[in-house]
Amino acid sequence: MAIECVNTIEIQLPEGCIHAFAEFAQAHVLRLQKYSGCHDYVLVQSSQDESRWWLSGYWESKALMESSFEGAAMAALLDDLIQKGASLSFGSFIPQMAKSHGR
Repeated sequence: MAIECVNTIEIQLPEGCIHAFAEFAQAHVLRLQKYSGCHDYVLVQSSQDESRWWLSGYWESKALMESSFEGAAMAALLDDLIQKGASLSFGSFIPQMAKSHGR
């Protein structure tokens, strides 16, 4: 199946949470991957700043991606990150088909 859209959460952790984050986040990733229409969720740590991470979901449709934002798994992840004092930035990307010039 094709990937129609991607959502990304950039996570900046406070000092005290950095070392245990990967294990903590992986449990959430496994739950997020079970959403209908989700091809995968991937967690990546910055190579330049060990406290910065990106969590990206790859989706078969915009509607399924958007509905996942209101799901229990996403709410649990965000609640846990907020309790840990993490700074969060959100983004989503929906590729547009390239238009053919002169055709």
